[in-house]
Amino acid sequence: MIEAANRASDKLTDLLDRLGRMTRCLQFAHGLNPAQWESLRFIARANCFSRTPGALATFLGTTKGTASQTVIALENKGCLRRLRDGTDKRVSRLEITDVGKAMLARDPLRCVDNAAAELPVELNDALRQALGLLADQLECANGWCKLGVCGKCGNMVRRDGDGAVQCGLKDVMVPGHETDRLCVSFAGQPGAEGA
Repeated sequence: MIEAANRASDKLTDLLDRLGRMTRCLQFAHGLNPAQWESLRFIARANCFSRTPGALATFLGTTKGTASQTVIALENKGCLRRLRDGTDKRVSRLEITDVGKAMLARDPLRCVDNAAAELPVELNDALRQALGLLADQLECANGWCKLGVCGKCGNMVRRDGDGAVQCGLKDVMVPGHETDRLCVSFAGQPGAEGA
């Protein structure tokens, strides 16, 4: 029985590894590499506090220097621009340009979503849920960045009717349109979903 479970686990690991290699190869497209695609996707989905080079490094699981080189490459390609924070001049905010938005419209990993859409709905939902749980477990077990949606964070305190919330970590109000975005300072709460 244990041997069969180990074989099933090995098969899952093999499949995830194979899918990882395939998706990595797909991302050498349109003049970008996988780290640049990951960075663009993250910045497009990140909340106002997570659109920084430091937050990007946390998300990518790399050093600030490596993330900075990725940002510089994306700036040179016209996909990103760096803006100085209005309140703290030491902080740079990253913003996707129209060129970056056009690149994201050609994201080579859309084929994965298209392939998943061909699965029966219940299988697609189960796969998404299972992979999300697996990612959560790996993040926790390895001390990696727990990524989640800002409005479902344990640091949030609901405040007003327009959807704005107060971030207990930053002690600032977060506009309603930012609360459905990803945050690298996410603190899970019972029953909350991650990314």
